[in-house]
Amino acid sequence: MLSSTPRSALISHDELWAAVDRRVAAAQFFLSEMSKDLVPPQEKTGEDGSLLKAIRTTGVTVNHPWEDRFYPHFNAFLAMTRSVPEIVNCLFGFDRKVIGVDWGNGFQS
Repeated sequence: MLSSTPRSALISHDELWAAVDRRVAAAQFFLSEMSKDLVPPQEKTGEDGSLLKAIRTTGVTVNHPWEDRFYPHFNAFLAMTRSVPEIVNCLFGFDRKVIGVDWGNGFQS
């Protein structure tokens, strides 16, 4: 028996995995942003940092509020990575009894 679903409504394998690929790409983006957030400003800009070195020799602590940028990127990274298993379950289904299944007994003669 043929399906009543029109061929144009069927979703290809690549289209199904595209949602997962987008989430993984977003997670990689936020991971790279997190690594940039930890780098001090003078190293990020490529400057020689001579002014900052002179200021530090006087005993002044140069503020680098990395937490203000890091934690929003960290939260977004976690959201992206945690959503991947849910997307896979929603698109491809969920096997309730995978471990210990005797596949041979499930077939009818």
